[in-house]
Amino acid sequence: MKKYLWIGGISFLAGLLLAGWVLLSPDKPASISNTQIAGPKLTNHLLAAEKDQPNPEMVVGQNFVRIVEKVGPSVVRIVVERVEQVPSFGFDEGWPFEDFWDRFFGNPPRSRDRKQEYRSQAQGSGFFISSDGYILTNNHIVENATKVTVTTLEGKEYEAKPIGRDAATDLALLKVEGKDFPYAVLGDSSAIKVGEWVLAIGNPFGMEHTVTAGIISAKGRQLGLGGNTPTYEDFIQTDAAINRGNSGGPLLNLKGEVIGINSNILTPTGGNIGIGFAIPSDLAKKVVAQLKEKGRVVRGRLGIRGTDITEAMKKQFNLTTTKGVIVSQVEPDSPAEKAGIKKYDVIVEINGQPVENWK
Repeated sequence: MKKYLWIGGISFLAGLLLAGWVLLSPDKPASISNTQIAGPKLTNHLLAAEKDQPNPEMVVGQNFVRIVEKVGPSVVRIVVERVEQVPSFGFDEGWPFEDFWDRFFGNPPRSRDRKQEYRSQAQGSGFFISSDGYILTNNHIVENATKVTVTTLEGKEYEAKPIGRDAATDLALLKVEGKDFPYAVLGDSSAIKVGEWVLAIGNPFGMEHTVTAGIISAKGRQLGLGGNTPTYEDFIQTDAAINRGNSGGPLLNLKGEVIGINSNILTPTGGNIGIGFAIPSDLAKKVVAQLKEKGRVVRGRLGIRGTDITEAMKKQFNLTTTKGVIVSQVEPDSPAEKAGIKKYDVIVEINGQPVENWK
């Protein structure tokens, strides 16, 4: 009996010693700590977060909403009134034998180049570029206008005064009286990349503040169509839907900056087929500065004619590239002649900027 009590006592003391060592030892064994409990939960949380992340389309869509809310109020609808002199034909201008009776009674014959006043309206888009009422739009919208009316997103109407126009770039600057107008910022069009998302805001066919989205399809496009197309062509091409009435509206990047001014479309049907063109904002900045200051754009004159370098010319002139321009004519007493430029000179760079071709 004593033997069993002695064994039990020793076991009890051994248990106490072991428990004390576990509790008091600085090198106690790892236990189920808060960190270990949180570990699996944190891992699960991260995995869940990865699964719940929005897809890129949702992110782009949210950016679109933010941009429209920010820039949309700066876009205006433009309505212009024109009075044009057109040839007058038909019986509505008088009796068909009027000229005969004039001659019969000895009256001088009336001119056959009779003209009649024709009143018309045109619509387009524009946008504020400053809080004090300056509006940028296309020249072809306001050209020959007798009255220009702009309407804001809030429905307020203002009569706009033309500050200056530049047919060579198809840009025009208007001004309305007022202050604290919401305005858009002209961004850096040289930084854009093909494939980049863009938004167009305008008033196609009178459908006010229509927003369309697309990508930049190409840069530096030159149409060479003649007619009413601008002389200085360096268009941004986009597949964002642009139709009649979009002209003069902004083309925006995902920062909400204006990187182009929508100008025209290429179409066999008269409607959008995904080939639209915008004037780069970098060009617009230079034009706006001169229109504000002088009401027109003053350009330098070089006094040469040139041609693109073909493969045959490259071999003939022993050139290393087809990039550049061969001078085909130098105008007498021109700045080019005074600078020493001669026929058949090859121009590859101007003021540090590479010359790609004659355009």
